[in-house]
Amino acid sequence: MTTDAEQLVIAIMEGDAEAFDRILARGVEVNAAVPWPDLEHPDRKDGYPVTPVCMAVVRNQTAMVEALLKAGARPEQNSVDPIIEASANGNVDIGRMLLDAGSDPNAASPAGHSALMASVTFPEATRLLLARGAAIERETEDGMTALFSAVRQCGSRVDVFSDSYEDYRAGKRTLVSSFPSGERPYQALGVLLEHGADVNHQDKKGRTVLAQARTPRAAKMLIEAGARLDIKDNEGHDGHYQLEQNGISKEAVGL
Repeated sequence: MTTDAEQLVIAIMEGDAEAFDRILARGVEVNAAVPWPDLEHPDRKDGYPVTPVCMAVVRNQTAMVEALLKAGARPEQNSVDPIIEASANGNVDIGRMLLDAGSDPNAASPAGHSALMASVTFPEATRLLLARGAAIERETEDGMTALFSAVRQCGSRVDVFSDSYEDYRAGKRTLVSSFPSGERPYQALGVLLEHGADVNHQDKKGRTVLAQARTPRAAKMLIEAGARLDIKDNEGHDGHYQLEQNGISKEAVGL
C-alpha cells in the first residue's frame, strides 16, 4: 500500500495534475522523502529518496513546483539538488521560484559541479544565477570553473538519456537521442565573459580555458576577451600548441 506522499510523487512523475491537486488538498506532508517510485514494480521500495518538489523539478512540472512551494515545500537536496536540476533543464521559471524559496545559487555536487556550471546550455539560466549571486569563479575539485563548462559545450552535442527507474537504480545511462548544442552555449559563454569570468584561469593540471576550445568561434571569443596564449600547462604546452591540438588554425582565430 502506498502512502499519500508516495502517491503524490507518482502523480508528479506521471504528470497527473488532477491526482496531484487531490492528494495535495488532503494535507500531505510535502517535505516527506519517499523512495524513487518504480512504476512497473510498485512494490519496490529501494529507490533513492526523493521529495515531491525534487521530482517536480526533475519532471519540469512548473505549476506543481509552484503549488508545492506555496504548500510549504523546502527546496532541499536529497537524491538530486533542485536548483542544479532546474539549471540543467534551463527552466528559468522554476529556477526563479526555487531561489525565491531559499535555494542556494552556489549549490554544488560533492565534486564541486555547481548550478552555474549546469546552466551553460541555457544562457537565461546562467544570467539568472549570476544575478542571484552565483560565484562565477567557483571551482570543481579539478579546478575548473563555469567558463570551462561553457567552452566545452560550444560545438558539442547534447545527449538525452533515459529516465527509466531501472537505469536510475542500476546507476547506468541509456542514450535516447543526441543533437547539436547550437547557439546557446556560445550565448552562455558570452554571458560569463560579460560578467568578468577569468579567461586565464588554470585548472589543477595548469590547463587554461582556451585549451578546452573545440571550435574557432569559441577560441576567438576567449582571445578577444583577453585569453593569453603564452600560459603553459603543467606539461609545458602553451595556448598555440593547444589550439593546434584541437584542430584550430591561427588564421581561424585571427592570429
